[in-house]
Amino acid sequence: MTGKRVKIRVTEGSMKSGGIFAANYLLYKVKTEAGTLDWTIMRKDADFYFLRKILVKRYPYLIVPPLPAKKKKESEKSIKRREKYLTRFLQGVVRCEQFKSNLFLQEWLHNDDIKAFAKIMKDEDKFKFKKGMANVISKDGKVPAQMI
Repeated sequence: MTGKRVKIRVTEGSMKSGGIFAANYLLYKVKTEAGTLDWTIMRKDADFYFLRKILVKRYPYLIVPPLPAKKKKESEKSIKRREKYLTRFLQGVVRCEQFKSNLFLQEWLHNDDIKAFAKIMKDEDKFKFKKGMANVISKDGKVPAQMI
């Protein structure tokens, strides 16, 4: 995915029933196209917030695009608006080469196995950022730097 132009679109937002002991949740279809890659997955609203949390934790020196505020009541119109905002969020994320090289983001965009993805999320949540250049190096071995 690195070095390629990535097109992302969030569509088909719908409210799903959580069941007896779980709350209702929003579910979106995320379609990613990059060269020969063509991934389509379903993601919960909370997954977007988790992705942003992980990117902020992994890359404290980069600006991560914002997400819209959560609402208690969702109408059809507000769900469509959220789709647009979530699309902008993901497009902003994939514009950055450091984010595109992140393995968790790549798993987030294409892993549709719920149990395997839950394990990946749990492992990623344990990550603690340590100061030092070793944590700044991207997957392809580059260190982002600017002359000041």
